[in-house]
Amino acid sequence: MSAFTDTELNALGILRRRTIEARILAPVLQALGERFGREAVLTEAARVIRCRYAEMYRALGVPELGALLSCNRDAALIEGFNPEVTFERTQTLMQGASHCDFRYQLTRRGSPPAL
Repeated sequence: MSAFTDTELNALGILRRRTIEARILAPVLQALGERFGREAVLTEAARVIRCRYAEMYRALGVPELGALLSCNRDAALIEGFNPEVTFERTQTLMQGASHCDFRYQLTRRGSPPAL
């Protein structure tokens, strides 16, 4: 059995891929949750420090394009989602840091951001 090509994965789309992943992982997470506590399992699963985008750009031999084509879109995405949310990040895995440090803050129009 061969691995999916990039073209095949892109044809699936992110929502369909997440659906497939959820169906595969649900029984595993259920079993782990029964053994170790559901909250602990889900919290730890969210802490995996990995960026598939950074890995892909490195594998293609163009790591410098990662920040330009992927990371630089994050702030615009958040602004488009909700203009009352500010987004700050000072480092990324893409740029060689140990982790991405995302900070989201909800502000009300006309009010200063909370510190």
